[in-house]
Amino acid sequence: MYTLLFPLVSAMGAVMSTLDPMPEDEDIKAGYVALFLWLGLLAVIGLLGWSMVRHLRTSESNRKAGLYPGDPAETDNPADAPGPVDADGQPGANGPTGAPNGGSSTRR
Repeated sequence: MYTLLFPLVSAMGAVMSTLDPMPEDEDIKAGYVALFLWLGLLAVIGLLGWSMVRHLRTSESNRKAGLYPGDPAETDNPADAPGPVDADGQPGANGPTGAPNGGSSTRR
């Protein structure tokens, strides 16, 4: 299979080199459009990072102020924390019936 494809690929390379010759080094120059695109992308990334840090600081200060109800870090009683609760009222993987995820203890 390789012996059949090699002449075809080399012939295609020869044809393409005559149709579209390689430009000389002095014919290629960097454009200002690409420079402004890069600078614009860097500015957008900087603005997104600044916004993310600002939102994280705001949400952390709101969490410390207790604005999020049921936050497990702010509750004194573990039974008040959101999530599944054991039959004893303690938070855990078992629901009120003692079965995983609060389901029935019998298998169906």
